[in-house]
Amino acid sequence: MRWLKYLLFINGVAFAIFTVENIFLPTSFLMPSDAPGYGLDAARAMGVAYLPSAVIMLGSWWMTDRFAIRLTALGALSFAVAFAVLAAVLSSGSSDLFHQNHLAFAAAWAVVALLYAWLLYRERSGAA
Repeated sequence: MRWLKYLLFINGVAFAIFTVENIFLPTSFLMPSDAPGYGLDAARAMGVAYLPSAVIMLGSWWMTDRFAIRLTALGALSFAVAFAVLAAVLSSGSSDLFHQNHLAFAAAWAVVALLYAWLLYRERSGAA
């Protein structure tokens, strides 16, 4: 359970960074510098959507309920899988960092998903 909580905490810190970055610097990662206003608004809205996940993942550090931690980790696993698939199928036509390096981001999120899956399996089988 300890390693699962570590991973959730690290992922929560990353989501907090995504929140700040998408709200205040939307062209630094997801959008090209010449993106239209509605695209920037969408990136900011996505940043706001990251905030509850960040709070939940960071809060899991203080949780003692094993079921709640497993459920939070399962949600984080599903996000990591979805984001890895999304990043893998993107084209590199845009000039922003995410689109130019989409395969590297897909691989990174796949590793995160595998870590969650492995830790959840270990936790479930009693090996953790």
